[in-house]
Amino acid sequence: MKFKVSAALVGLLFLIGCASPYTYHVNPTPIKKGETKYTVGNVEVNLTLGHGGKNVEEKYTNEEQLTENFKVALGKQLQEQGLFAASKNGTKLDLSIDYKRTFHMTGNSLHKPEVSFRATVRNDQGNLASYGKSRFTTAYGTFEEMAVNVEIVSGNWGAEDELKDVDQIANFIVMMLADLGD
Repeated sequence: MKFKVSAALVGLLFLIGCASPYTYHVNPTPIKKGETKYTVGNVEVNLTLGHGGKNVEEKYTNEEQLTENFKVALGKQLQEQGLFAASKNGTKLDLSIDYKRTFHMTGNSLHKPEVSFRATVRNDQGNLASYGKSRFTTAYGTFEEMAVNVEIVSGNWGAEDELKDVDQIANFIVMMLADLGD
């Protein structure tokens, strides 16, 4: 009896671990991995401020500017990955991004943001697929990660560096998009 329960539990855990992060709304999906081209559709950024920020309204971008920064970064990443559609008609990537701006204890510089997003891929007929990720932060390569952390600890990671975080997040979203489809 114990063996059957253990085997069932292992099988269930295996299935959960193999679950796809993607939800397909049309079956079979018309999305072809690495072939389908996309345009940036609707982007909604919900900016919240973490504790410790002092006089941040003047130093850092507001929600509208941050949304525009994400649109530009997503377009750039789509182009770099060869997934950008020249025509505005066709498959669109819509995003809802929760972006929590966090600050160093001095309140004068940034920490890495806390981010969650939900992406929906659609065409004129409706939603084709969706995916997302909750509560993550930016990740740079090993040596660059160390350099970024030194900048944060020394209180020097500022408004101009937030664009690097936005680009990293856009890259992550587009890399997941590149794996979407059959």
